[in-house]
Amino acid sequence: MTRRQCYGMLAVLAIAVCLSSVLGAIADEQATEEAIMINNIYWCIHPYCWSTDDGPPKGYDPELWHATFAWELRVHELHMEFVSNMKPDEALIIYPSGACEPISNLLQHAQKTLGRRCIILGTRWLQYPGFLQGDR
Repeated sequence: MTRRQCYGMLAVLAIAVCLSSVLGAIADEQATEEAIMINNIYWCIHPYCWSTDDGPPKGYDPELWHATFAWELRVHELHMEFVSNMKPDEALIIYPSGACEPISNLLQHAQKTLGRRCIILGTRWLQYPGFLQGDR
């Protein structure tokens, strides 16, 4: 199996997990609370990958890593603004990539701001097979 096929299978798996989580959450909520009309769903997949590292991983160009990290910090500000400005008929699905401070801040802000319209996939971080992790 090629890496491309593995990535494709992981994407399909993530979508399946998401849909089952969403459908289960909707069924539970409909039993106890009034339904919410959602017209737009946004995905936030793997935010803040560079923030999960303590510095440039082995083999990375330090200058490029720091430039990307600075860009990621700006993206974090934009994510927070986006969540704050979402409309009542919009929902957000977040698939976190780790447990660093910016991710925790985004998750807390989205949950507080959106309530039931925020869906976070997975509370345990996935452990990918070694060949997908590379030499880090």
